[in-house]
Amino acid sequence: RRSGGDGGPASVLVIGGGISAAQAALTASRAGHRVVLRSRRPLQSRPFDIAVGWLDVRHADRLRFEYLCLPPTRRLQAIRDATAGGSVPAPYLEELQRLAASPGSSLRIEVDEAVDRSVCTSTADSVQVNGEDFDLVVLCTGVAPEPLTSSALFRSVEELLGAPTVGGLPRVDSSLRWSRGEDVFVLGANAGLELGPGGGNLVGGMRGARVVSNELHVLMREGVCAPPRSGWPDRTAFANKYAALLDGREPEVADDKYSFVLGRRLRLLARSD
Repeated sequence: RRSGGDGGPASVLVIGGGISAAQAALTASRAGHRVVLRSRRPLQSRPFDIAVGWLDVRHADRLRFEYLCLPPTRRLQAIRDATAGGSVPAPYLEELQRLAASPGSSLRIEVDEAVDRSVCTSTADSVQVNGEDFDLVVLCTGVAPEPLTSSALFRSVEELLGAPTVGGLPRVDSSLRWSRGEDVFVLGANAGLELGPGGGNLVGGMRGARVVSNELHVLMREGVCAPPRSGWPDRTAFANKYAALLDGREPEVADDKYSFVLGRRLRLLARSD
């Protein structure tokens, strides 16, 4: 940012093609500043951060089946194709286009395929981008996460368990275990080779959580988990996972009666509240 200024309209460069870039450009333009919104490709509008078919129950299962039929190396490209960079909600895009097309507009929308290779210099009096002066440069280019290989924890687990990777992502199995025979699970975008392009959003998070919770429930039933802490039920395995909510004071009952006991307790708790 330029340190000087006469209090008049500033010259602002916003770099990016997503919702943050759109909001920054609109805010600066409405405040009366001269704004250039520059992105690597033409702005696009999508309702979600991944192809809508992945969120549509009519198509999601088919897409996931086709995705899992691909070899792991091709799944990486499928993730990139489905996400396809940032997008701008339709109302924002329409407002940007309207302002840019207005006579005497202070908003300019530009496409520069080499924007990530822009030459920037900064002094006490100016910020220059490709030779053009700006008072303020706003980078809305998203976050490039560090590869997992840069994490000491990742490297130690990979070395200790011989955990496989593909293109820097853990090669998890259908249970989201990273290494065969080991109860080490991976969730989120890092489990994208199994969860698909939406592994890092809410839908993928819920799918992954269901998978891992079911696996943990199986481990509880098999008695793999450590004995419960004091004050918890003295039973380490439950036929009904909701029976874990019981506090241990109830007499041992048949599996088909757990729901009755649990329901009675919940009603009593609700009444006491």
